[in-house]
Amino acid sequence: MVDLMRERTLVLSQLESFDELHPAIEITGELERRGDRLQLSYKLAGDVAAVKLPGLTALAQRRNQLWQRSCFEFFLGIQGEPGYWEFNLSPNGDWNVYRLSGYREGLTPELAYGALPFTVMVTESFCTLDLDLDLSQIVAADQALEVGLTTVIEERAESETESGRISYWAIAHTGPEADFHRRDSFGIQLPGT
Repeated sequence: MVDLMRERTLVLSQLESFDELHPAIEITGELERRGDRLQLSYKLAGDVAAVKLPGLTALAQRRNQLWQRSCFEFFLGIQGEPGYWEFNLSPNGDWNVYRLSGYREGLTPELAYGALPFTVMVTESFCTLDLDLDLSQIVAADQALEVGLTTVIEERAESETESGRISYWAIAHTGPEADFHRRDSFGIQLPGT
């Protein structure tokens, strides 16, 4: 695990794909906690045209099953507690937050958030997503956190009506299958204040 006791900012060189077959891309993340705020940035760079990114929607909404397509995600847990949150951020602006009581148990929408303030920029060579999150809705500033940064990538298929191959990216893959919910894959520790 990466311990951020002295540094409040972590720049990840690259999320790693669980799958050997994936588009020629790199995914990096930057994470910073300042008191009650969490700033998170993802950058997908490389052959962006090979990735099927959903187009921006006029009105971003809370939606289920965003992880079935290209989606930036992160998992956040309070150190020493079994419960955690799953945040799903679609490049089209849609989002969701779930609260879980334990490993894949008790999945319920986290109603503390009525919206997530994130921005997306897509060009021919990169896609970025930036989030500024008020943590005080779910955790106290003095609580130490464990975070897993993850991404689901859908490859562009030959036909727009077909689904493309999916690859799973994370800072750590700790099991025999891609499984973002494994607590030992929450590889970043953020101390409380």
